[in-house]
Amino acid sequence: MPQLIFTDADNGNVKANAVDIAIDRRSEDGTWREVRTDTISGKCTSPYVRAYRILLEGTGPWYLRVRLLSNDANGTISNNQTYWSSFTVIEDYRLTFPDSAVMGLTLDASEFGGGAIPTVSVDWAGTV
Repeated sequence: MPQLIFTDADNGNVKANAVDIAIDRRSEDGTWREVRTDTISGKCTSPYVRAYRILLEGTGPWYLRVRLLSNDANGTISNNQTYWSSFTVIEDYRLTFPDSAVMGLTLDASEFGGGAIPTVSVDWAGTV
């Protein structure tokens, strides 16, 4: 949203505003189903971005839409215009990395004098 402000018509003070939205999803042959609602509130005079994670169930393709549940802003004293800007598909996988190892080590450099970080040597025993 480009701005989220409310201007008091009596004295010109800029105050916080709010907007209620709903996110709907449907598959190719399905019907629209509300999957998320949210109230975005606060005061900002520069663009504000919020991210949501929406689970895509069933088979695609999927369609998403954002609906404004609040009253439309009039643009003079109330600014809460809401825009859909982009989306990213995130795919979760449980991956393994064969023939690899991870090692972590935490050291307090003050214990080694002079602030020097010690050399670490590892003796690996495993299958080759």
